[in-house]
Amino acid sequence: MDSSLKKGIYSYFPVVTIAFVGIFILWSVYLIVHASHLQANVQQRVSCISLLRRYEMATKVQQTSLVKETNKKRLWKRWYVQHKKKQATLKTLLTLAPSIKGLTPYLDKLASYQKQFALGVLKQYESKPQQLQAKMLVSLQQSHKAISLVRGQLSTISNELADVWLQLSIIAIISCFWALLVAILIVYFWGRNKTWERDYTALQESEAHNKAILRSLADMTIVINRQLEALEVNIGEDNPLGLTHELVCPLPLETFFPERLLTVFTAALQNLTPFQPHQRIEYTANDNDSFLTLEARLTRVDDERHLAIIRDITEQKQNERLKDEFIANVSHELRTPLTSIRGALSLLRFQFGEEFKDSAQKLLFIAEKNSLQLNRLIDDLLDVQKMTYGQLDFDLEDVELNQLLEGVIENNKPYAEKHDVQFRFFPLPSALWCQTAPKRLEQILNNLLSNAAKFSNPKSYVDVRLQPKERTFLIEVQDYGIGISKQFQRKLFRKFSQAGNTSNKNAGTGLGLNISLRWVEKLGGRLKVKSEPGKGSLFYFELPYKAEDASFVLKETPEHGTSTSVSLEAIEEPPSTT
Repeated sequence: MDSSLKKGIYSYFPVVTIAFVGIFILWSVYLIVHASHLQANVQQRVSCISLLRRYEMATKVQQTSLVKETNKKRLWKRWYVQHKKKQATLKTLLTLAPSIKGLTPYLDKLASYQKQFALGVLKQYESKPQQLQAKMLVSLQQSHKAISLVRGQLSTISNELADVWLQLSIIAIISCFWALLVAILIVYFWGRNKTWERDYTALQESEAHNKAILRSLADMTIVINRQLEALEVNIGEDNPLGLTHELVCPLPLETFFPERLLTVFTAALQNLTPFQPHQRIEYTANDNDSFLTLEARLTRVDDERHLAIIRDITEQKQNERLKDEFIANVSHELRTPLTSIRGALSLLRFQFGEEFKDSAQKLLFIAEKNSLQLNRLIDDLLDVQKMTYGQLDFDLEDVELNQLLEGVIENNKPYAEKHDVQFRFFPLPSALWCQTAPKRLEQILNNLLSNAAKFSNPKSYVDVRLQPKERTFLIEVQDYGIGISKQFQRKLFRKFSQAGNTSNKNAGTGLGLNISLRWVEKLGGRLKVKSEPGKGSLFYFELPYKAEDASFVLKETPEHGTSTSVSLEAIEEPPSTT
């Protein structure tokens, strides 16, 4: 987790915790105050009911005395005592009346009845006890109604008080749960904080290590965003762009890139996609007699960033040029004496061969055969040299493809028989004409057929197919031999490449199909291969009927699906095309 997210969690967590605690405290204080108020109301109503019942009890005592007591003095005394109790009770009830809604009217009526039950009134009703009893019953009814009213309010308040206590209990439970959760989170984040600090330290060390590695590299590395700004720049020890100081990023590329390089660089960056995440470009700058060659490898990191690695390959190019010049010079120097040697060997074999013994004739044949092979190697080296510098031209002719393929197959039959392999050609029912360079097309097919025969299993076949299309024709050469691994297919185009499992018997120079690939491209097509180890290989290329349609072929996607433009090892003892 990055530091910004970590800081966000640390900043919000205390705020949320304090907010919850504050809400719970305010809610709890409110409920406690409300509960205290309700409890006071309950106590008032309980006291009120107790006083009303005392009032009823005194009234009932008066009723009993009125019926059973025969002695007037004792009756009056008992009546007076109860009357005083009732007066004191009413006085207390009247103090509670303002806090109990609806109680005052009942108390007013009881007070009026109380005046009627004074001792003097009792003497007036001595002759009419029934009327006094009736009034006392009405008084009791009023007190009963008052008690019912207060009890109803008491029930409502008690229910509300129970709800408050329930809420307080819930708050207590939630508080305990929240305290437990906070404790768990504190322990968790404390542990995570240790992990984050350890990871962050490791990340910083890794970044420092990577930067140290980048600083030690000779290549220049640049991280670029979509706005063509350099986010990170490591100049590199070789400093291929010749910068005189460190750059402060972000920085537009145009501030330190040569204009021509920036144009090529921008075009290559625009071609980077998820399906084509890599690009390679070369840039050469000439300055009078000196020149500079840079190689840039571009990689798409994500939608917003690209990585560029720039390397100075001037010395490498110079070495390659010197190597090519050396090979060309050596090849030219070897050709003249080799021509004399071949001529002398041919003269000996044709004019004096019969005079030699069998063993001498065999040695003469081997010498002539090897001189021929050496001559072809020199020709291949010269062809590669000329094609590298664009110095190899060819003449286009009208060619009938069925006849050309049959002739090439016939020339390669002895080589196939040597490897116990048979060619199978599937000609078209009618003639198919095209405009191409027949000698170069024969050279391409010779390499393909001889390679197919060389790497086929004994007693197997090599199939050759010709397929006409609307504007192009397709030639396929398929064998059922050892096949080519995916790893080796990536480097089959390279000169002098040899498969790791190639025996000395099958080893060639590694130039034949490199030359074939170049010739196919010069003729307006592409050489492709599909192969799996143990299942054989299919080489195919598509060429236009006319030279002006070459651009159409180069834009077309091969019908055979995913494939690789590669070449196999060069042939050994290929049939002569001359």
